[in-house]
Amino acid sequence: MSSIGRVICYSHAYPNPGWRFSHYLGINRLYYIHGGTGGYRHKGKDIPFIKDRLYFIPYSADFEPYCSIDDPILHTYTDFELIPPVLTDEIMIASIGEEETTRAALSVFVAGGKRLYGKTFLSSDFFSDPSFRALCSESILYLVNHVLKNSDIKPINDEMITFVLEQMHTRISDPPSIKELANGCYISEEALIRRFKKKIGTTPYAYLKTLRQRTALCLREAGMSLTQIAYEVGYSDASSLLHALAKLKK
Repeated sequence: MSSIGRVICYSHAYPNPGWRFSHYLGINRLYYIHGGTGGYRHKGKDIPFIKDRLYFIPYSADFEPYCSIDDPILHTYTDFELIPPVLTDEIMIASIGEEETTRAALSVFVAGGKRLYGKTFLSSDFFSDPSFRALCSESILYLVNHVLKNSDIKPINDEMITFVLEQMHTRISDPPSIKELANGCYISEEALIRRFKKKIGTTPYAYLKTLRQRTALCLREAGMSLTQIAYEVGYSDASSLLHALAKLKK
């Protein structure tokens, strides 16, 4: 069963002129389309958005949205981590249907997006209210699973990669070594690296490095001290953390 690792951004809005979609390792997007004229380019094709549909875009998908200037797309959206990730480069779409629980989850999702309108990166307001954060995260996860369940596209399952990812995410303050991960999978380090890169698109080391830095940025945005953040994400001290974040922004 998947879980939401972290919500990165969350809003309800019309897109800015020159609507762009930024791809980040491990970060997926969920859209709910309320209306407007537009679509997205995927694998060389222009595909129109359909009103009242959910769109789940895995981080590895080829996806570029666009919309009419005169009739822009109104949408609720969120960027988030999913653990384990959905291993596909296909975009999955689903209607809401009449199920009461699904409609309730959609209502919470939209309400959360409206509350956080205009915040391109979540502020401490989201993190400081545990009930609000939990409710929104649960609604996002429910809707993602609704899309997966109702899609003809079946994600790739890989128990070994799932194990590695779960170890990285749950032990971020004390990251496992490649040797530990390989031993846990009963394969060589070289074989694990090849398999991970094929499925995820990067090496375990690079993924873990990005995960720690991105987690640190989220915690800093939430108002946590640098010393505490360094402890939480596995850096030796605040100075080492600042050095890593400075390199990330170059």
